[in-house]
Amino acid sequence: MRFFKKTIFWLIILSVISGVFYFFDEKVTEKEIAEEEQRRIFTFEPADVISIEISKGGSVILVKKGTAGWVIEKPIMAYADQAAIDDMLSNTVKAKIDGVLFKETPADKLKEMGLEPPYITVTLKTSSGISTSLSLGDRGPTLNVAFAILSGDKRILRVHADVRSEIDKMPYDFRDKTVVAMDPKIVKEVDILWNEKKAITILHPQENIWDIEGVLKGKSDLTKILNTLYGIKKAKVKAFIDENPHSLSTYGLDKPRLKIKFIDNKNLLETLLIGEKDKKLRGFYAKRGGDRNVFLLEEEFLDGIPDEATDLEVKED
Repeated sequence: MRFFKKTIFWLIILSVISGVFYFFDEKVTEKEIAEEEQRRIFTFEPADVISIEISKGGSVILVKKGTAGWVIEKPIMAYADQAAIDDMLSNTVKAKIDGVLFKETPADKLKEMGLEPPYITVTLKTSSGISTSLSLGDRGPTLNVAFAILSGDKRILRVHADVRSEIDKMPYDFRDKTVVAMDPKIVKEVDILWNEKKAITILHPQENIWDIEGVLKGKSDLTKILNTLYGIKKAKVKAFIDENPHSLSTYGLDKPRLKIKFIDNKNLLETLLIGEKDKKLRGFYAKRGGDRNVFLLEEEFLDGIPDEATDLEVKED
């Protein structure tokens, strides 16, 4: 009986001690979280941001258009790379203040630290109307930090140099580089024309069934067909060449060497035109049928496009 009472006593003591440790541990955790929040540069979340302006000589303006997502409004109107902008925004908004160099901004230090004028400035606007600008200057002596000031804040801050790198990008970095935004699952027909002459028609009458017009039934190599289609789908723009070309003949696109049409139930979804090869840039000029701008494709792009229907046949040993 005495042994039982002692056991109960020590169990109670251990419970009390555990409770005390848990209480203080929770308090420490809450304090650490609060301190981390205070170190954040911005007071809002990435999802709250609806407009981004990056100023460095000229300006790049990115705007979120509801369900359509991010678009570029300046220096050109263009579709944006959603993933690239989301990554940049998340890394920027969640960045922390590494240290406070001056609580009051000394005028003589701004120029010395590359903050007057700043190397680059990013202005973020939220759906609730908050607008905050972060200006970044020179890197520190160790190069892994940069000097910064916030709008409405008198302090000169030290932030990680990655914050500057995240926003220090060209408009090209934010553009959607998708060549053809097509889903092979909904495409019913693909016409491949070399020099305006139809070479291959790939048919997709129903799910998981692909065939080649002009090739004996059962002779089509499904793997080769899908590799061709997904190769086109995965292709990316190498460079944007001309937003408003005066003449397509400059790029060999008035009479393209290759034309690929994507059709859904007799409706034309998209047309991709391939023109001349630029040996210096090591790529082919191209454009989409409904767009004006000319872009460059990697020179390997044509390697995956068959010349004739028999290229997609099953090869018998």
